[in-house]
Amino acid sequence: MGCRKWKLVAVGLALLCGACGQSSGTMPSVSLPTAVSIGPAVLPSATPMSEATPVPVVPAMPSCPPTEPSSGPYCDKEVLLAARDVLRGANTEVLRTWRHDNPIGSFEGVRVHPSSGRVVAIEDAWPAFLTGSIPKSLGQLDQLQVLDLGGNGLTGTIPEELGQLGHLQELRLGRNRLTGTMPLKLGHVAHMIVLDLSVIRLRGAIQSELGHLFQLHSLDLRRNRLTGTIPPKLEQLGHLQSLDLDHNQLMGTIPPKLGQLGQLQSLDLSHNQLTGTIPLQLGQLNQLQRL
Repeated sequence: MGCRKWKLVAVGLALLCGACGQSSGTMPSVSLPTAVSIGPAVLPSATPMSEATPVPVVPAMPSCPPTEPSSGPYCDKEVLLAARDVLRGANTEVLRTWRHDNPIGSFEGVRVHPSSGRVVAIEDAWPAFLTGSIPKSLGQLDQLQVLDLGGNGLTGTIPEELGQLGHLQELRLGRNRLTGTMPLKLGHVAHMIVLDLSVIRLRGAIQSELGHLFQLHSLDLRRNRLTGTIPPKLEQLGHLQSLDLDHNQLMGTIPPKLGQLGQLQSLDLSHNQLTGTIPLQLGQLNQLQRL
């Protein structure tokens, strides 16, 4: 064991002296056992990780609050789907194209804006009668310009929420079985051009707020159960061309200020309980063709 130790010491000294000799050139060379040449280490190649299949990102659907104005086409569709069964009532044969798997532009009777995709019109284009009621939720369609549900069998009242439709230009609900009074908020729809609430069962007074519909061209309230007097504020409807109040229970006199409706072409106040004389001011209606 001791002999072996000294041999290792001798080999170490020989290696040390050899290194010194190479640097100074004065030390004699010493024969050493041949060292085994070791090549560069070769590391095993790492197995490449398989690429994970990307998970498709599904865009989150917008939240559609049940009473707030609609925020886009998706919410417009949700409003119509919620209104579908209320509108058609027991007649499930109508509005059959109003389905989740159909694009909103293919809904029967629905017209959308070509660029925004928002609902701008609901028009009676279905072959059978609607027998339900008018859903309050339609008041959320804040881009709606035309709502035509006339000539059906709708019952119930006219929702106040329709007064929220700030872009509405035509509201046609005539020839239904609606009841109740005229909503006050309808007088705040500033862009209204046509208001047809004829041949239903409206009762109460004609709201003076209708005098705020400065763009109105046609006001048709005939064949109802309206009482009270004709509001003088209707004189403010400078664009009005047709005023039909016939077949009601209106009382009092004909307001002379109706003579200021310079665009009026048709005035029908027949079959009421009006008294007094015909105001001379009606002679100023130069466009009048029917009285």
